[in-house]
Amino acid sequence: MSTDSEPPPLRIRPYSDLAAPAAARRQIADILLVSANPRRIAAEASHQAFLARWLDPYVAAYPEQLLLALDEGEAGRVLGVLTGCLDSAAAAVFRDLHPYYRLFADLHAVYPAHFHINCRPDHRGRGIGSRLVRHFVSLCREAGLPGVHLVTAPGVRNVGFYRRNGFTEAVERAEDGRGYLFLGQRLDRA
Repeated sequence: MSTDSEPPPLRIRPYSDLAAPAAARRQIADILLVSANPRRIAAEASHQAFLARWLDPYVAAYPEQLLLALDEGEAGRVLGVLTGCLDSAAAAVFRDLHPYYRLFADLHAVYPAHFHINCRPDHRGRGIGSRLVRHFVSLCREAGLPGVHLVTAPGVRNVGFYRRNGFTEAVERAEDGRGYLFLGQRLDRA
């Protein structure tokens, strides 16, 4: 078991490479559900509806872009998950699932890739999230993409994490009385 100051021995793997994806999916679902805002889950009406929105599209269509931080010291226990998509403009499924998707569609040409990230609460602050982000950004660079983005809310705790990880281009917009913060990182600049 790792101490608070030392990160666990990690391996970043895409979901598509797993030998036992069903077991990993249960762990991913647990992480998403425990990390989510309880009001967001309640708005979905059930855990299954929440997962149908925030996990299932990535499992079905983008399993190679769904990255897992696996603890090598605990038989591959999932410690963190990054659900990502390299081509937001072509991913029609998200336009119907997330209202902010259309709100920032004009930015997808410059920032085509997007992601969401969650870690087990008892493993936060150990660099796991940053490693997942770096790995996804490297996939975006290898694909020759000009940028990558995420969407969060203005003023929430995770904004500092994203800024420390290079997401400094910010655009705020609102829809239906709710504010959204688009954070981008350009990859095509020296």
